[in-house]
Amino acid sequence: VWFAVADKVGPTEFLGYETEVAEGVVTALVRNGAMVETLAAGEDGFVVLDTAPTGHTLLLLDSASLYYRAFYGVPDRFHGHDGTPTNAVRGFLDAITRAITQFAPDELIACWDDDWRPAFRVAALPSYKAHRVDHGDVEIVPEELQVQVPLIRAVLTSAGLPIVGYPDAEADDVIGTLATASERVRIVTGDRDLFQLADQDRDCRVLY
Repeated sequence: VWFAVADKVGPTEFLGYETEVAEGVVTALVRNGAMVETLAAGEDGFVVLDTAPTGHTLLLLDSASLYYRAFYGVPDRFHGHDGTPTNAVRGFLDAITRAITQFAPDELIACWDDDWRPAFRVAALPSYKAHRVDHGDVEIVPEELQVQVPLIRAVLTSAGLPIVGYPDAEADDVIGTLATASERVRIVTGDRDLFQLADQDRDCRVLY
């Protein structure tokens, strides 16, 4: 099924389907729910602005980065029936929903920090994340966020979305490895360190 998605007025016909467009409105051509082309409507019809390539799309989530961003970005008025805060859960799921809607991936993986401060990195740079150490190897995490992390994992599992980590490694390491596993990769993160994985030739993009 092909159809044009647009805002506002001005009936027109495109590929045999009637839709509503207005001159200058940027719209999208959608095929079975996945964006195929970005179009601009004008006096002379549609102009293709961008065409999505075909092939397998892998969406990688930098989970800790996203739930931290959600925790600090979403108001703390969201709670479960027992009073447990859920703003990080809500924001994390909203981010996933937007990414799935925008990129229609064939596969999605939530990459996880099995070790937030790996020993091999501390050996190379003793100050690595030292400012976030509470005591020993325990990370300083707000209590209101700590209680939500198991909920996020439970929701991902219930939804059938894979969670992938590796012993003594961070999500960054998992992402760096998996980023070579598909012909088209989209990495969703709040960590600018992952910009180094962007590669136009391999169609690997970092969404910050």
